[in-house]
Amino acid sequence: MSANTLDKLHNAVARLPRLFRSDSPPHPNSERTRPERDQIVAWIGARLAARLDTPVEAIDPDVPFSQYGLDSRNALRLAGELEQWLGCELPPTLVWDYPTIAELAGHLVDCIN
Repeated sequence: MSANTLDKLHNAVARLPRLFRSDSPPHPNSERTRPERDQIVAWIGARLAARLDTPVEAIDPDVPFSQYGLDSRNALRLAGELEQWLGCELPPTLVWDYPTIAELAGHLVDCIN
């Protein structure tokens, strides 16, 4: 992973708490609060890191979820959390259909826009 990608990921993770402020609308799929691709990448990376009990810096958005040992139960949970966060219905097979964070984030940006 390039230093530029790591910097973008770090900056996006640093902005995550603002996405969850109580004065924000509940779902980011309104015009004003739709997350950008980098924010989605950071959100997924942070969730994956927490689930795997590993530093977020160790998560590469271009590495397949399978290489992180993400089992089907955690993949389904991740899909459910994304669905709740984004406020749109997502298929439970999402993580298998888009096997990297980068691919999944790209799909989700298209899906919510």
